[in-house]
Amino acid sequence: MKNKSIGYLVRQGVKNIFSNGLMSFASVSVLCACLLLVGGAFLMYFNIQKGVEYVGSMGEIVLFVEDGTSELECSGIKRTLESLPELHDVQFISSSEGLEELKTEIAGGEELFSMLDGEDILPNSFKVKVKDPNDYDRMVLQLSQIYGISDVVANGKIANTLTNISTAIATFGVAVVVVLLVVSIFILINTIKLAMFTRRKEIYIMKMVGATNSFVRVPFFIEAVILGVFSALIAYLAVRFGYVGLEEYLSDLSINPIPWPNVAAAVLLSFLGAGFLVGMLSSSVSIKKYLKV
Repeated sequence: MKNKSIGYLVRQGVKNIFSNGLMSFASVSVLCACLLLVGGAFLMYFNIQKGVEYVGSMGEIVLFVEDGTSELECSGIKRTLESLPELHDVQFISSSEGLEELKTEIAGGEELFSMLDGEDILPNSFKVKVKDPNDYDRMVLQLSQIYGISDVVANGKIANTLTNISTAIATFGVAVVVVLLVVSIFILINTIKLAMFTRRKEIYIMKMVGATNSFVRVPFFIEAVILGVFSALIAYLAVRFGYVGLEEYLSDLSINPIPWPNVAAAVLLSFLGAGFLVGMLSSSVSIKKYLKV
């Protein structure tokens, strides 16, 4: 295709956008809303996942050793714990070390427990951390069955709650993207149909003089893709502005979300890809009827 023909087709595609300004505005608005909602939902999901990982790394499981268990048996228990791939940071806490920790954690503990120095009032114990918060419940059950362990104390409820919330947000995001993408494609299809209706005589004449379907289709394809990409850029700028502002606000509260530069490229590429695909799909669906002369 010659350069002059390409330039003509591009100009016609841009002209179509302004000729049907109201429908073009509606298409851009709906697709922007779609991308904003989906982008916001998934950014929230990734930040909650970060919180889940943080809580999981901080959450400990405490294993109390049965009374009368020898040092050799405690060493065997430690080796067993260290061999489990789901665990990390295995620590052995002797009875005396546990008492010292208790003194510091309780107000007035030094005075309260001073008379008990030298006495083993606490059992030996192990502290371990679970790598994946989703494994908490299973690991608690598995650890409680280790020979020589009398009791297991776990605090994985917060991590499990955050995991459930992140899953719900991801599900909501998928539902939103499906519904709004369908609406966006429907409006874009009608925008292009309106553009083709206003140029139906021109299309008829072009077909009668031998213009190929591809030559007729290109301006409408360009129109749809421009609308889709333009919507993606607007949505990206809006998400960036909102996220950076929220990031600064949360930082003042000592909450550290995922930095915007870490997700900026992924958000931009995802939005551009979605805008391009929606435009391409809507143009290919709506133009078939008008090419039959």
